[in-house]
This record gives sequence, structure tokens and C-alpha cells, in this order.
Amino acid sequence: MSFITKDDLGQDIYGEILTGVTRGDDDKIVDACSEAKDEINGYICARYDSADLFEKTGSSRNKTILSIARTIAIYKLHKVCNTMTELRRIDYEDAVKTLEKIQSGKFILEGAKLVGQTATEIPTTQISRSGNTKRNNYM
Repeated sequence: MSFITKDDLGQDIYGEILTGVTRGDDDKIVDACSEAKDEINGYICARYDSADLFEKTGSSRNKTILSIARTIAIYKLHKVCNTMTELRRIDYEDAVKTLEKIQSGKFILEGAKLVGQTATEIPTTQISRSGNTKRNNYM
């Protein structure tokens, strides 16, 4: 089963509009969902274990990534049929901005495994800094 499906898109677009945009061809929906997944992967693969993130299904999926994937997939479907509304374009730009924040580390995906994370060891991006104890000088 795929990370994002046609049923997931129903949260952001009416079924009759989705059918009209795709002309009833579910292969276009599958392609758009796959392209959305690949685009998201390009942004997050350096920081997060994207294979683990995208293999989850149902309620175990990350809600932020799922929302971004829906937005991008719907944008790609509208782009093909030349019926792009301003709202869809703005939603897409906001989704890309969120992906850029995730990429830069300003937005953390809670519950997502970091690259290199195992059950016993969690990689850290923090740097520890210390120095010698303070010395008292007398004149």
C-alpha cells in the first residue's frame, strides 16, 4: 500500500472535482501521489529516514508529511489540466516553505526517525562546549 492514496486526497478536494480534473483516470492520481512523495523525499532525506517515514500506513503516518503530500499531489493534478486556482498555488508554495524549514532543521517532525537512528542510539546535532575551571589571580 502506498503512503498516500486517492482516499486521502478527498480531505482537500471534492470527489467530483478530482474526477473532473483527472477525467476519471486513477493512474493520474497514482502518478501525482508518487511525484509528491518523491518531491518530499528530496527535501527530507538528508535529515530523516524517509524509507521508514513513507512505509507507514493508516493512522501511523506523520500528519504533517501527509498534509504536504496531499497539497503537492493536488497541485500537480491541477497543473496538468490547466485549471490552477490561486489558492492551490499558494497552498503549494506554503507546503514547499514548510519542507524547506524541515530541511534546515527549523521544523522538527515529531516521531520521525533521524538518519542513522537505531533502537539504542539516537544521533544528536548538539555540540558540547566546556572549558577549564576559573582561576583566581591575585596581584
